[in-house]
Amino acid sequence: GRMGNYVRKVWGGDVIVTDDWSWGLGKDGVENIDYKKALDKYSTPSTCVIVSWMPQGVDWTREIRKSGAIGYVLVGESWDGCCGRDWETWGNPNGIKGGEDGEAFETPLHERDGYDMEVVGGGNVQIS
Repeated sequence: GRMGNYVRKVWGGDVIVTDDWSWGLGKDGVENIDYKKALDKYSTPSTCVIVSWMPQGVDWTREIRKSGAIGYVLVGESWDGCCGRDWETWGNPNGIKGGEDGEAFETPLHERDGYDMEVVGGGNVQIS
């Protein structure tokens, strides 16, 4: 809720903040809805989806791309981190069986769907 409310303050009123409240962190101004239902309800070709700390071992990016969103921002650890899935979310070839040596056997899923990826960070980074 805190990041969503900050983005709403900076960008204006067209920011919709959702969460499934599974961690018991529901707050005012945050709609209690799971990500699939939120995408069905709100995603348009002009939507940019911001995901903060996607749970480890799950991937929401395929549904985000299928929703027609113009883009998405993933906040959290990438490439062997604790958010999403290595191959499906980040295109990390180590997430493919047999890809332990880092050799990419396939085009990452986001590239197949026409999305580029830029990883920002790798250290002490503050975006403000």
